[in-house]
Amino acid sequence: FSQQNKRVEMPSVALLDEDDDFEVVEGTNGGIMKKILLEGKGGTSPTGGDKVQVHYTGTLTADGTKFESSRDRDSCFEFQLGVGEVITCFELGVSGMKRGEKCILRCTPDFAYGENGCPAATMPPKCPPPAILPKVGGDTAKEAPPRIPPNAGLDFEVELVGWTEGQKKSWQMSVPEKMQFAEEKRVEGNEMFKAGDYDGAVKAYKTGLSPLQDMYDEMGGAMIARGKELTIKLSLNLA
Repeated sequence: FSQQNKRVEMPSVALLDEDDDFEVVEGTNGGIMKKILLEGKGGTSPTGGDKVQVHYTGTLTADGTKFESSRDRDSCFEFQLGVGEVITCFELGVSGMKRGEKCILRCTPDFAYGENGCPAATMPPKCPPPAILPKVGGDTAKEAPPRIPPNAGLDFEVELVGWTEGQKKSWQMSVPEKMQFAEEKRVEGNEMFKAGDYDGAVKAYKTGLSPLQDMYDEMGGAMIARGKELTIKLSLNLA
């Protein structure tokens, strides 16, 4: 065959890595790769709102330089999924892990700290606050060098120690759970009102009303009566 007629097969993103044990995390188009070191237990994973506890060691993909490790502090790192506390690599990577699982999460800059790098005052994998980088030095103060350089790919060796379930969303609650939640918020609001925390009381009453709205088609008999009673009490407290 002539050279111009020869078909060249390009390797997939996963095969570009020298270690074929890495797999693409779903929905990231190769931006986050995962290699399982130790299989986890059970069939469930944490979801949005859950507080997870992990151990991790972070290194630069390029040369293996370590920039942070919870194991050096001998303390688990805890964060809440789905609220923007950590970089996307951690959000998507940890949410797919099982309890006790150990893995390596490898991410491109777009799923880490991008073109700005990680500010010196921010502890990876947390997201940096939308503020100016801290200054160092005296009269010749300048921006502190970033903890992680710009456009850096990162590797995190992560162990999912465990998690605690967060507050259920309204749509996840059963009717009895909605009723109990509303009653708890009503009592909480009353206590805040007695203590003079009027803004807090209003917030509690509104939060309690939320799951009661548009749920009467799920209820019947005495449940409807109790739901309406709670709705009236919470609404009167807001008046």
